[in-house]
Amino acid sequence: MQAGRSGAIFLFDHNEMRCDPAMATLTVNDLPDEVHSALQAQASRHGRTAEAEARDILARAVTHTPPLRMGDALAALGREIGLSDQDIETIRP
Repeated sequence: MQAGRSGAIFLFDHNEMRCDPAMATLTVNDLPDEVHSALQAQASRHGRTAEAEARDILARAVTHTPPLRMGDALAALGREIGLSDQDIETIRP
């Protein structure tokens, strides 16, 4: 990751010297120095480059699946095994 004069970071992979048109490039402007330092420290703890760390953080942030709520899980299970409202009424006290 390279910091520009405006506090920007440019995400690209130093290990990949060829240009892959299917991969996007992202520029983040005005990134505070403390955020950049924290990113580099976290990347170091994980044994990867700051660019790889930023890619991982971004991927997890936008692909995060919210936890399934208990009611939703039970309803899905009921549908999966074919329970009907009538079945539920028969087992209610």
